[in-house]
Amino acid sequence: MRREPSSPGTLNNCQAIGNVFNGFDTACLFDTTNTCAFQHNQLIAFVTAISFNNTNTAPIISDNPGFNVGAAGAQIGLDNRTLTTADGSPITLTTVPYSGSLVRVSVDIFATAYTSGTATYTLTWTENSVSRTLVVTATVLNTLGTGTDLINPDNGTTITAQLTGAFVATVKVAAIVELLA
Repeated sequence: MRREPSSPGTLNNCQAIGNVFNGFDTACLFDTTNTCAFQHNQLIAFVTAISFNNTNTAPIISDNPGFNVGAAGAQIGLDNRTLTTADGSPITLTTVPYSGSLVRVSVDIFATAYTSGTATYTLTWTENSVSRTLVVTATVLNTLGTGTDLINPDNGTTITAQLTGAFVATVKVAAIVELLA
């Protein structure tokens, strides 16, 4: 949902309902919207499911198989990977849609094979103009490192995830970013 640059302004009451999004970098980009809906869509093979840019008020995101189910707790970012090496740079999970957002972030790391070192999985965002992190580590086999936080990130901030460290292991990392209000 994005107005063409040649026609600037806010999109009001726009709806994307009952579509299949397959093979896009971003399935839906909310860019300067007001009360727009993204519902009952099937999301397949995307890099970023939903992204936000500029000011968006009252987005309605619900019942999108492959992405989220139900309006409360709308999932706006997801990471679910198995890795044997650190990320070269952070990956963007989402961009915060509007001021005053209440967001739940949850992260897990689990070593399914382990020889040595420490694998560190970090979620990063900006809140009140200060960089904040949620960090979990894996240092032994079959022990879950997990963390959850309720955050009020700044409008337009990106929430990123990154696996770092010097380790010889296979680790599963997972992160969910949920827009609560």
